[in-house]
Parts: sequence; C-alpha cells; structure tokens
Amino acid sequence: MIRKAQTEGPQTITKHGEDAVIVMSIKDYRKFEKPSTSLVEFMANSPLAEYDIPLERDSSLGRKTEL
Repeated sequence: MIRKAQTEGPQTITKHGEDAVIVMSIKDYRKFEKPSTSLVEFMANSPLAEYDIPLERDSSLGRKTEL
C-alpha cells in the first residue's frame, strides 16, 4: 500500500464497503500543509500586484426588492 501511494498516488482504504481513509505519500501530503507564505505576502508577490485595482467597498444599498 505504501509503495503504491508513493508511485501511483493516494490510495483509498474502505471499511465495510465505504471509503474510510486515504494513504498518501509524504510528498503529496506536503501539498496540503499550511502555505509557507501568508496571504498578504502571496498577494504582494502576485503578477496582479503591479496593477492598480480599486479595493474600496461599494457603499450603495443595492437594488430594491419586493418580499
């Protein structure tokens, strides 16, 4: 099972015919761990960082609706 997880990807183990757990390589698991950068750092390093994107919130109340 370990060898298959390392070479073929995550392996599903069932219990009484239902999916119960996943065995995956540590390489695949690391992809799901906490990112090494914060969201602020990620956005600052984004290719979109060079563009002036307005971030002000629209203060209008929106359209009228009947309930």
